[in-house]
Amino acid sequence: MPRSKGARLTHRSLLAGIEVSASGRPVRPGDVFFTPFPLCHVAGYQVMLHHLFRRHAVVLRRFGAAALVEAARRHGVTSLSLAPTMCAPT
Repeated sequence: MPRSKGARLTHRSLLAGIEVSASGRPVRPGDVFFTPFPLCHVAGYQVMLHHLFRRHAVVLRRFGAAALVEAARRHGVTSLSLAPTMCAPT
C-alpha cells in the first residue's frame, strides 16, 4: 500500500481556504456546525471558520449514523457536512 504524502499549507493558504469557505457557506448567529470528517480533510476549514466567528463546532471522532444523529440532537446542530456515501442505506 502506498504511503500517504503530507502537504504543508502556508498561513496565507489556510486563510484563503477559510475565506473561500465563508463565501460559499456563511456562518450565521447561533450556528452549531458538525463534522464527522478528520480535521485534516478540506471540511476542516469549516471548523476553523466557525471558531473564527466564535460559533460552536462539534467533531465526531468516528463516523456512525446513530452516533451522528444522537450528537446532532444533543448539541443542537444547525449545519453539517456529509459525503454522499454516508447517507446511503446499509
